[in-house]
Amino acid sequence: FNADAPSLSDGISLRNAIGDSILDQNLTVDSNVTFKVAGIIAGSVVVNSADLQIANGTTFAPFDISLGNNAKLSFLTDFPRSNLSGGSPSVVTLKAGDQTLFVASGSTASLDDVTFAGSGNFVKAGEGTLEYFDSSRGGLGALTYSGSTKVDAGGLIVRAGSASTTSLTATCSANGSSNLCPPTLSPSPAPVIA
Repeated sequence: FNADAPSLSDGISLRNAIGDSILDQNLTVDSNVTFKVAGIIAGSVVVNSADLQIANGTTFAPFDISLGNNAKLSFLTDFPRSNLSGGSPSVVTLKAGDQTLFVASGSTASLDDVTFAGSGNFVKAGEGTLEYFDSSRGGLGALTYSGSTKVDAGGLIVRAGSASTTSLTATCSANGSSNLCPPTLSPSPAPVIA
């Protein structure tokens, strides 16, 4: 165990908070981890081929999360807007490949203090809704990642100014929807020959 950079494995659920923080130092997540208590996550988190699950009122102070090797950040409950007015945005770095943000069915995760950066692909999964607010819409962050955006399930609502969305489009599956996806055209009816 390295106290300066602890690594969690084997599906550990963190249940004990230290002061006001569940985590206030660097953490590497190599296996599924669930934060099940109300508290604050601060510091740097590396999620590598694993699922970091947020539940029960966990909030974030400014943090950096790096998602790599098909990692997943899952919201298992509603996650309300948390913009700390005047603060700096947290950063989620999407490393190469598909990195997934999952929102559970019936839940809404509203992110208004996060910048998404990196070269990876942003994949929205889960039947819930992910809402994103950039700095032009009352949030603090920006969408600066260069990978593609895919909506495999549920909804992705991006409330962003033209600077953030000029080149941002999404591909939506039959089970996903987003204001970034091009409208689907209904096929024209076959001509009737009399």
